[in-house]
Amino acid sequence: MTSKTIIVAALLASFTIFAVDAQNQPEQDSPSSKEEQKGGDIFKEFDNIEKEIKEKRYSQEGKELQKKETLAEAMRSSLLRFYRYKDYEKVTKDNINIEEYDKKSNIYFVKYDKFVGRFRFNVSPEEYLTRPIESKVIIKPGEEVAELDKNAYEDKGGSGSSDGGNKTDK
Repeated sequence: MTSKTIIVAALLASFTIFAVDAQNQPEQDSPSSKEEQKGGDIFKEFDNIEKEIKEKRYSQEGKELQKKETLAEAMRSSLLRFYRYKDYEKVTKDNINIEEYDKKSNIYFVKYDKFVGRFRFNVSPEEYLTRPIESKVIIKPGEEVAELDKNAYEDKGGSGSSDGGNKTDK
């Protein structure tokens, strides 16, 4: 016998012993099997709370609230990133207008004060608190915004790129 044959035979023998040994083991009680079937007071309380959270989260009201919170956060972070807007914290789910453009590609338009933004998400903002993968926020032409940092980027429109929306001539 060659050394390769001996190694293969030893591996097969150890695998066979392990497989037979695993079959002869008595079933161990896992918390997910018998404990949950019996269910003590703590388990029942946990289960009820978990069901309540799921029902609330996936209800139509819960999805709408999640979408508003996600889009308000997207607008706040974009105003801070692209414009260094000093009052970005004033943007809330209650003072923005939302328009859904395309549900399949998760594109939304948001209007806040003198700003209008376009946001595209990788996943649905109705179900997840997520950041946009593309964002662009612009100021309405002819509008002055006193709360802007005077040292903000020259190109006011954010492009979602890592350069902060700056355009450079090459």
